[in-house]
Amino acid sequence: MISIRAIIREEDFPELAGDALLIWTVSTVTGQSVVVECDEDFDFIPPEVDILLECDCDATTTVVPIRFTDGAGLKDANVWFDESVPGLIKKVTFDATPTGESTTTFTSGFDYPGWEFPATGTIYEVNATIELDPAKIVSPTLGGSYTVYAYAEDTSCNVSDEASETCAIDFVAPTITYFGLDCVGTDCDLCEATETALVWHIRDVNFDYAEISVNYGNLCSDGQCGNTFIAESTDGTVLWEFPFADCREITATIKAVDDCENESSKTIKFDVDNVPPELDLEWCVEPETCDATFARFSWTMDDPCTPTVYFERSIQIGELEYVVMGNGKEHTIEYTSDGTTTQSGIIQWSWDGWKFDCTELTILATAEDYRCENRTEASLTTDVEIDHFKPYPLIFLGDREAVNSRQAARQPIWNRNYIYDPSCDASCLWVNFVVWENCLESFEIWTNYPSVCETGGTGEYLEDEYLLLSWPEMSVNIDEDSWILRTKCGGGNGTAPTPEDSSELLDEANGSYEQPIKAYWGSIKVCLPSNLDCEDFVATITAVQTCKPDIDDPETYTSEEDDSALIDRKAPELEFGWEDGITPTQCATEATLTVSITDGSFPCKICGEGDCQIGLLEWEFRPVGGTIVTGVDLPVFESDLTLDGDTYYGSLYVEAPQGQECGTYVATFTAYDCCCSIGYANKKVSGPVSVYVDTKDPIINDFYFSDKDGVESQEWEACGATNTYLFWDATDTCFTDIEIEVSDGVLVWGNWLTTDATGVVEWRFGEVSGETLIATLTAYDQCNESDAVSLSAYVRNTGPVLWSGTSFRFDAQSDTIVLRFNEEVITDSATAVLYFRTNPDDDWLAMATYSGGTSGGIYSGSTGDDYVVVEVAEYDATNIVGTPEIVLGTQYKLELFDIYASDDAECQDKEFYTEPNPIVVEGQGTALSPEL
Repeated sequence: MISIRAIIREEDFPELAGDALLIWTVSTVTGQSVVVECDEDFDFIPPEVDILLECDCDATTTVVPIRFTDGAGLKDANVWFDESVPGLIKKVTFDATPTGESTTTFTSGFDYPGWEFPATGTIYEVNATIELDPAKIVSPTLGGSYTVYAYAEDTSCNVSDEASETCAIDFVAPTITYFGLDCVGTDCDLCEATETALVWHIRDVNFDYAEISVNYGNLCSDGQCGNTFIAESTDGTVLWEFPFADCREITATIKAVDDCENESSKTIKFDVDNVPPELDLEWCVEPETCDATFARFSWTMDDPCTPTVYFERSIQIGELEYVVMGNGKEHTIEYTSDGTTTQSGIIQWSWDGWKFDCTELTILATAEDYRCENRTEASLTTDVEIDHFKPYPLIFLGDREAVNSRQAARQPIWNRNYIYDPSCDASCLWVNFVVWENCLESFEIWTNYPSVCETGGTGEYLEDEYLLLSWPEMSVNIDEDSWILRTKCGGGNGTAPTPEDSSELLDEANGSYEQPIKAYWGSIKVCLPSNLDCEDFVATITAVQTCKPDIDDPETYTSEEDDSALIDRKAPELEFGWEDGITPTQCATEATLTVSITDGSFPCKICGEGDCQIGLLEWEFRPVGGTIVTGVDLPVFESDLTLDGDTYYGSLYVEAPQGQECGTYVATFTAYDCCCSIGYANKKVSGPVSVYVDTKDPIINDFYFSDKDGVESQEWEACGATNTYLFWDATDTCFTDIEIEVSDGVLVWGNWLTTDATGVVEWRFGEVSGETLIATLTAYDQCNESDAVSLSAYVRNTGPVLWSGTSFRFDAQSDTIVLRFNEEVITDSATAVLYFRTNPDDDWLAMATYSGGTSGGIYSGSTGDDYVVVEVAEYDATNIVGTPEIVLGTQYKLELFDIYASDDAECQDKEFYTEPNPIVVEGQGTALSPEL
């Protein structure tokens, strides 16, 4: 039996639903077939869900119908909610009771899974009434929302897609965060502006539009202007034009509206006045002569902001007064700096008694309104130049020319290069001059002596006066406005200020106005006659102006000044030098100078009862290789010298100080006459006199044993040394040489002197057998020598030797052998071999051997520690029969070993043996005892 099972898949028949007929045919391999039909119900289509939410963004209660449909039949439906802000959904009420519930109204549990409803049939509807809490929405930029969710399942277990609808809500009006001007700080002042940019910033999640309106002017954007502007963006700017706003308040208002018709507004206000006042001036009495003393003018002005009118003078001279009528008479009231708000009136400007120079006078008026300080200016200027200041000349004689008008006025405050008076013995001087005057007609300079140089002077003269300069015929320098005149000086057209009063012209105003004034200036070089002997040279300047108040009285338009200098061109005669004309020898420590001054001005009179200085001794020390040292000047007065007629003479004693490094003292003497003060006196300077001085001994800084590189030998081993090195360092500016003397040996440079202040020299001892050697250093300069410094060392580089070639004997009387050495010796470790022979041609035969020590036959010191004795009978061993002895006439030879020097401390750790070792002596036995 064969079973057939049909599997129907949803993906193969996605749209299959309801009654369906299945037909299939089965065939075998033998060709037989069977046809089978089956009638079944199928459902592969899920339910559909529709949420019919009509969102009203500012509604607090909304009814939401929810429809579920399915062609085959519904089984159940589910509904739940979501809220953007917790607590936004206050309550939900259904028109059907959810499965498992006993009520249709709920105040919590809104989120998934929500509520299930027993849906049946092909269509099922449930209505949800949603109530919201407006208090949960507080921010216009965030807003709020809620969402309705639903899905269904049919009887064939098909589940629908999850459906949802969201409603955004807004209960808060837009926030206008800023509405104002596009500016910062003081730039926001609209007082005199004719336009500005308005800026707005609005925050709202459901913003719709903003409306801006103004009460004056137009709002302009993209070429369109009007008093209302609609903005569709939350941020932006618009141009606000308000021309001809004459003293008024202007306002601008913005209203912001969102999609939920919530709205807010803001208004800003400004005071604007961009129209200046109207102002006119006219002369009532205008000056017509250069010496006028007053003028009158009138004013009219108009402006709705009630302006104030202020009056000012072009130069701060005179007084301003209001002219008013009262009781049928004319009165004046002082004008104050507060100005006036009167729309019209008359003012008198009086300057009688004020000093100013040849200038047009201008009255300046300014009308300024109170709100925005808009200004209108007007002015009136005289047609004639007023002159209440005579020419102001200054002249002075100086040691050089002025290079600008301030120098010509001799003003040290402004000019660092101050010009001084001519010296009393000047051969030439400069006539420096300046004339201050804005309307100068002419000026001249005269002197009482002619100029003898090629430049300067016209060659004209009048009696004893000589014309030096005439302007405008001759050119001068002109500064147009670099000087100022204090106008509050008084005096009218009186006498010009004197040089002593020049501060009235030159100092700063200190509250008074400073008027620019023209300066005519220059310098003329005058070379003086050589025969001027204490005479005054005088220069006079006379200036004339164009304004002549009284043509018959030159005092009203002419000014004159002069300056003088005392000149003495004859210098005194001077003799100055060493006593008897002999220069002190080099290295001298004292000397005497003589001085003699002769001049026609002697004896001095200009000092009154005082003591005139008539000379100055100046000196300096010029150290060798050093910086010149200037000494303290020594003034010489009348009382220091002896007067003989018109000559002062005397002697000056000088002494070199102790400890002075080498160098040359150089002295000069300056003689002065008495015509002028010491600062301006004629003088005669001597030639220099000099003497070489050196009173300071050289200094030996170091002198020690060293290696060949000059490094000091801290522990120098002198025992066994044949040489060493000496390092020295001496100091003296004028060092010449050093001298080293040694007690033994030689220095390698071959002599005792060297010119090196620092150096190293090898000291070779030769053969030294235990002696203290001494090296002595002395340093020299051209005039002095240092204290000698010595070094010493105990040196041994050889052992003992026989005192001489015959300092031994073979003594037959005492049966001893005696040897004398050049120093004390030690025999403790000595040994010896004694030989003999009877014929000189025979070989030596050993007789006996000996040793030192306490029991040996070799010892020293019986005659002296430099003697060694060998007791022949005290042998160690013998090679003969019988006792060894010294026989007269027999030849003997002694070999003496290991005799060494007796150094107590210096070289006690090192033994210096005889040279040679052994000592070998040969001789005959003798009965004599010669001195060894």
